[in-house]
Formats: sequence, C-alpha cells, structure tokens
Amino acid sequence: MTSIRAEAKNYSLGGQKYSESRAIVRYYCNSGPDSVGTTFEEQARVNQWIEVEAHNFDELVLNIVYNPVVLPRLEQLRDSEQKLRAVFDVYEHRLSKSRYLAGESYSLADLSHLQKG
Repeated sequence: MTSIRAEAKNYSLGGQKYSESRAIVRYYCNSGPDSVGTTFEEQARVNQWIEVEAHNFDELVLNIVYNPVVLPRLEQLRDSEQKLRAVFDVYEHRLSKSRYLAGESYSLADLSHLQKG
C-alpha cells in the first residue's frame, strides 16, 4: 500500500523542490504574512505546536478517519481514539491560557491542524 504522503506532488519554490506539505506551508509563511511569529520566542511556540501536530495529532487522526474506510482495524481505531483524547486534553489546557495554540494571534500552528479537516 502506498503512503498518502508518498503520493504528494512536488512543488518547486525558490529553486528548491518540496513534497512535504508542512515544508511548503512554512515556505509561504516565511515569504509573506507574519504567521510564524515576529520574535524568536513566538517562532519557537509556533514550531513547537507544529511538531505536536506532526507527532501527536496527525497519525491519530489518519487512523480514525481513513482506516475504517480503507482497512478496518477496530482495535487500532479504539487505541487512536483514546490517545487523541489525551492530546485534546493538552490542547484544552493550552487554549485555556491563550486564544490560539502559539499565543494571542492565529498562526501556522493553528493552520497546520486544519489539513485533515
């Protein structure tokens, strides 16, 4: 079975080829509007939440959304749902302290979570 990510198109940006959606989005954000932060602290917070999404959210959502259709595995689905609830608890805690994941303004950290929506 071919990975969804392996099927991504390559994009040429600034003379460099990219196939990873996060790299493409970061390129555009760094080239234009300020959605990655204006200070090193803000940029670190944005990058932290992008990594949280990549390593603690993305795979779980894929398991819950795509696996029941493509290759039903009930045990894996239940495990992913349980782990995703724990991830949501972390998000709830963070969002109780700030309006958005990385601070008080919308950023790439928030946008990165919409790719599965």
